Amino acid sequence: MSIRGYKVFNQDWTCRGFQYKVGETYEHKGDISICNKGFHFCRDIAKCFNYYEFNPKNKVAEIEALGNVESDGDKSVTDKIKIVREISWEEMLRLANSGEGNTGLENSGSHNSGSYNSGWYNSGSYNSGPYNSGFFNTKDATVRLFNKNTKYKYDTIANCKGIQVLNRNYENNWWIYSKNMTEEEKKEHPEYETLGGYLKVIPYKDACKLMWDKLDDDEKQAVKEIPYFDADVFEEITGIDVRKEQK
Repeated sequence: MSIRGYKVFNQDWTCRGFQYKVGETYEHKGDISICNKGFHFCRDIAKCFNYYEFNPKNKVAEIEALGNVESDGDKSVTDKIKIVREISWEEMLRLANSGEGNTGLENSGSHNSGSYNSGWYNSGSYNSGPYNSGFFNTKDATVRLFNKNTKYKYDTIANCKGIQVLNRNYENNWWIYSKNMTEEEKKEHPEYETLGGYLKVIPYKDACKLMWDKLDDDEKQAVKEIPYFDADVFEEITGIDVRKEQK
Protein backbone atom coordinates (compact mmCIF):
# COMPACT_ATOMS: atom_id res chain seq x y z
CA MET A 1 0.00 0.00 0.00
CA SER A 2 1.38 3.38 -0.98
CA ILE A 3 1.60 6.34 1.41
CA ARG A 4 1.17 9.97 0.37
CA GLY A 5 3.42 12.61 1.86
CA TYR A 6 5.46 15.73 1.18
CA LYS A 7 9.09 16.58 0.61
CA VAL A 8 11.09 19.83 0.36
CA PHE A 9 14.05 20.29 -1.96
CA ASN A 10 16.64 22.89 -2.80
CA GLN A 11 15.86 25.29 -5.64
CA ASP A 12 17.47 22.91 -8.15
CA TRP A 13 15.40 19.91 -6.98
CA THR A 14 18.28 18.36 -5.06
CA CYS A 15 18.17 17.04 -1.50
CA ARG A 16 21.25 15.86 0.36
CA GLY A 17 23.16 15.83 -2.94
CA PHE A 18 20.63 13.64 -4.78
CA GLN A 19 18.96 15.01 -7.91
CA TYR A 20 15.19 14.58 -8.22
CA LYS A 21 12.70 15.32 -10.98
CA VAL A 22 8.92 15.69 -10.86
CA GLY A 23 7.16 12.62 -12.23
CA GLU A 24 10.11 10.28 -11.66
CA THR A 25 10.34 7.28 -9.32
CA TYR A 26 13.51 6.42 -7.40
CA GLU A 27 14.60 3.29 -5.53
CA HIS A 28 17.12 2.79 -2.77
CA LYS A 29 18.89 -0.56 -2.64
CA GLY A 30 19.45 -1.96 0.83
CA ASP A 31 18.22 -1.15 4.32
CA ILE A 32 16.54 2.12 5.23
CA SER A 33 16.88 4.13 8.44
CA ILE A 34 15.72 7.54 9.62
CA CYS A 35 18.21 10.36 8.96
CA ASN A 36 20.62 7.88 7.42
CA LYS A 37 19.53 5.70 4.50
CA GLY A 38 16.64 6.05 2.07
CA PHE A 39 14.32 8.78 0.83
CA HIS A 40 12.92 10.97 3.58
CA PHE A 41 9.54 12.71 3.70
CA CYS A 42 6.81 13.92 6.07
CA ARG A 43 3.14 12.99 6.04
CA ASP A 44 2.26 16.47 7.34
CA ILE A 45 3.54 19.17 4.98
CA ALA A 46 4.17 21.65 7.81
CA LYS A 47 6.55 19.21 9.52
CA CYS A 48 8.87 19.32 6.48
CA PHE A 49 10.05 22.70 7.70
CA ASN A 50 11.36 21.19 10.90
CA TYR A 51 14.16 19.98 8.64
CA TYR A 52 14.24 22.53 5.83
CA GLU A 53 14.39 26.32 5.73
CA PHE A 54 10.98 28.01 5.51
CA ASN A 55 11.84 29.69 2.21
CA PRO A 56 9.46 30.20 -0.76
CA LYS A 57 12.37 29.69 -3.15
CA ASN A 58 12.71 26.06 -2.11
CA LYS A 59 10.76 23.45 -4.02
CA VAL A 60 7.92 21.52 -2.38
CA ALA A 61 6.36 18.37 -3.80
CA GLU A 62 3.70 15.83 -3.08
CA ILE A 63 5.29 12.38 -3.02
CA GLU A 64 4.18 8.78 -2.90
CA ALA A 65 6.07 6.20 -0.87
CA LEU A 66 5.74 2.96 -2.83
CA GLY A 67 8.03 0.65 -0.88
CA ASN A 68 8.96 -0.12 2.70
CA VAL A 69 8.38 2.75 5.12
CA GLU A 70 9.77 3.49 8.57
CA SER A 71 8.66 6.41 10.70
CA ASP A 72 9.97 8.19 13.78
CA GLY A 73 7.87 11.05 15.08
CA ASP A 74 7.01 13.40 12.23
CA LYS A 75 9.59 12.01 9.80
CA SER A 76 9.45 8.95 7.54
CA VAL A 77 11.79 7.16 5.18
CA THR A 78 11.13 4.82 2.26
CA ASP A 79 13.15 2.79 -0.21
CA LYS A 80 10.94 3.72 -3.18
CA ILE A 81 9.60 7.20 -3.80
CA LYS A 82 7.69 8.90 -6.59
CA ILE A 83 7.76 12.71 -6.96
CA VAL A 84 4.11 13.15 -7.89
CA ARG A 85 3.78 16.90 -8.44
CA GLU A 86 5.18 20.26 -7.47
CA ILE A 87 3.22 22.24 -4.88
CA SER A 88 3.25 26.03 -5.16
CA TRP A 89 4.12 28.07 -2.08
CA GLU A 90 0.56 29.41 -2.04
CA GLU A 91 -0.88 25.89 -1.95
CA MET A 92 1.65 24.86 0.67
CA LEU A 93 0.45 27.62 3.00
CA ARG A 94 -3.15 26.49 2.52
CA LEU A 95 -2.24 22.88 3.28
CA ALA A 96 -0.11 23.79 6.30
CA ASN A 97 -2.81 25.96 7.88
CA SER A 98 -6.51 25.39 8.37
CA GLY A 99 -7.22 29.11 8.68
CA GLU A 100 -6.69 31.86 6.12
CA GLY A 101 -4.06 34.51 5.52
CA ASN A 102 -1.36 32.85 7.63
CA THR A 103 2.30 33.38 6.89
CA GLY A 104 3.54 30.92 9.53
CA LEU A 105 2.89 27.22 9.93
CA GLU A 106 0.23 25.07 11.55
CA ASN A 107 -2.25 27.80 12.38
CA SER A 108 -5.89 26.78 12.74
CA GLY A 109 -7.06 30.38 13.06
CA SER A 110 -6.51 33.17 10.56
CA HIS A 111 -3.98 35.94 9.92
CA ASN A 112 -1.35 34.58 12.28
CA SER A 113 2.24 35.62 11.82
CA GLY A 114 3.59 33.12 14.34
CA SER A 115 3.12 29.36 14.35
CA TYR A 116 0.91 26.83 16.11
CA ASN A 117 -1.92 29.25 16.91
CA SER A 118 -5.50 28.03 17.09
CA GLY A 119 -7.11 31.40 17.75
CA TRP A 120 -7.24 34.44 15.46
CA TYR A 121 -4.62 37.12 14.89
CA ASN A 122 -2.19 35.62 17.37
CA SER A 123 1.47 36.53 17.24
CA GLY A 124 2.56 34.29 20.08
CA SER A 125 2.51 30.51 20.29
CA TYR A 126 0.42 27.63 21.56
CA ASN A 127 -2.67 29.67 22.43
CA SER A 128 -6.11 28.05 22.26
CA GLY A 129 -8.06 31.17 23.24
CA PRO A 130 -8.64 33.97 20.76
CA TYR A 131 -6.45 37.06 20.38
CA ASN A 132 -3.68 36.04 22.77
CA SER A 133 -0.06 36.94 22.11
CA GLY A 134 1.55 35.05 25.00
CA PHE A 135 1.81 31.33 25.68
CA PHE A 136 -0.77 28.76 26.76
CA ASN A 137 -3.69 31.15 27.23
CA THR A 138 -7.31 29.95 27.10
CA LYS A 139 -9.35 33.08 27.89
CA ASP A 140 -10.25 36.10 25.79
CA ALA A 141 -7.83 38.89 26.58
CA THR A 142 -7.64 42.63 26.39
CA VAL A 143 -5.19 43.80 23.78
CA ARG A 144 -1.97 45.77 24.04
CA LEU A 145 -1.64 48.64 21.59
CA PHE A 146 1.66 50.19 20.66
CA ASN A 147 3.39 48.65 23.67
CA LYS A 148 0.74 49.84 26.11
CA ASN A 149 -1.75 47.82 28.14
CA THR A 150 -5.34 48.82 27.40
CA LYS A 151 -8.87 48.03 28.50
CA TYR A 152 -9.96 47.23 24.93
CA LYS A 153 -11.18 43.77 23.95
CA TYR A 154 -10.06 42.45 20.60
CA ASP A 155 -13.41 42.87 18.84
CA THR A 156 -13.48 46.58 19.65
CA ILE A 157 -10.10 47.22 18.07
CA ALA A 158 -10.68 44.85 15.15
CA ASN A 159 -13.75 46.86 14.20
CA CYS A 160 -12.09 50.27 14.30
CA LYS A 161 -11.65 51.84 10.87
CA GLY A 162 -7.85 52.06 10.96
CA ILE A 163 -7.37 48.35 11.61
CA GLN A 164 -9.90 47.47 8.92
CA VAL A 165 -8.04 49.68 6.44
CA LEU A 166 -4.80 47.80 7.15
CA ASN A 167 -6.47 44.39 6.96
CA ARG A 168 -8.16 45.16 3.65
CA ASN A 169 -5.12 46.54 1.89
CA TYR A 170 -2.11 44.55 3.10
CA GLU A 171 -0.83 41.95 0.65
CA ASN A 172 2.63 40.42 0.46
CA ASN A 173 2.16 37.76 -2.22
CA TRP A 174 0.32 37.44 -5.48
CA TRP A 175 0.34 35.19 -8.52
CA ILE A 176 2.21 36.48 -11.58
CA TYR A 177 1.05 34.88 -14.81
CA SER A 178 3.74 33.98 -17.34
CA LYS A 179 2.48 36.56 -19.85
CA ASN A 180 3.17 39.30 -17.29
CA MET A 181 6.59 38.06 -16.19
CA THR A 182 9.80 39.92 -17.03
CA GLU A 183 12.73 38.10 -18.59
CA GLU A 184 14.58 38.34 -15.30
CA GLU A 185 11.65 36.75 -13.46
CA LYS A 186 11.55 33.93 -15.99
CA LYS A 187 15.24 33.21 -15.35
CA GLU A 188 14.73 33.22 -11.58
CA HIS A 189 11.56 31.09 -11.75
CA PRO A 190 11.92 28.50 -14.54
CA GLU A 191 9.00 26.60 -13.02
CA TYR A 192 6.71 29.13 -14.71
CA GLU A 193 6.85 27.00 -17.86
CA THR A 194 4.92 24.19 -16.20
CA LEU A 195 2.89 26.26 -13.70
CA GLY A 196 1.95 29.11 -15.99
CA GLY A 197 3.50 31.65 -13.65
CA TYR A 198 4.92 31.95 -10.15
CA LEU A 199 3.95 33.18 -6.68
CA LYS A 200 5.68 36.49 -6.01
CA VAL A 201 6.43 37.02 -2.32
CA ILE A 202 7.89 40.28 -1.04
CA PRO A 203 9.31 41.15 2.40
CA TYR A 204 6.89 42.35 5.04
CA LYS A 205 8.07 45.96 5.23
CA ASP A 206 8.15 46.30 1.45
CA ALA A 207 4.53 45.12 1.37
CA CYS A 208 3.62 47.64 4.09
CA LYS A 209 5.11 50.50 2.08
CA LEU A 210 3.27 49.43 -1.07
CA MET A 211 0.05 49.29 0.90
CA TRP A 212 0.59 52.71 2.45
CA ASP A 213 1.25 54.32 -0.93
CA LYS A 214 -2.11 53.04 -2.16
CA LEU A 215 -4.11 54.52 0.72
CA ASP A 216 -5.90 57.85 0.34
CA ASP A 217 -5.61 60.63 2.92
CA ASP A 218 -8.76 59.60 4.81
CA GLU A 219 -7.56 55.99 5.12
CA LYS A 220 -4.13 57.08 6.35
CA GLN A 221 -5.76 59.35 8.92
CA ALA A 222 -7.92 56.46 10.13
CA VAL A 223 -4.78 54.42 10.76
CA LYS A 224 -3.23 57.31 12.72
CA GLU A 225 -6.40 57.45 14.84
CA ILE A 226 -6.03 53.88 16.08
CA PRO A 227 -6.08 54.17 19.90
CA TYR A 228 -2.64 54.78 21.41
CA PHE A 229 -1.12 55.25 17.95
CA ASP A 230 2.65 55.75 18.24
CA ALA A 231 4.56 56.89 15.14
CA ASP A 232 7.87 55.45 16.38
CA VAL A 233 6.41 52.01 17.01
CA PHE A 234 4.50 52.08 13.73
CA GLU A 235 7.71 52.89 11.83
CA GLU A 236 9.69 50.18 13.64
CA ILE A 237 7.12 47.55 12.66
CA THR A 238 6.19 48.69 9.15
CA GLY A 239 9.10 50.82 7.98
CA ILE A 240 6.67 53.71 7.36
CA ASP A 241 7.50 57.14 8.79
CA VAL A 242 4.14 58.92 9.02
CA ARG A 243 5.83 62.06 10.40
CA LYS A 244 7.23 62.89 6.98
CA GLU A 245 3.71 63.31 5.70
CA GLN A 246 2.77 65.53 8.60
CA LYS A 247 5.43 68.14 7.78
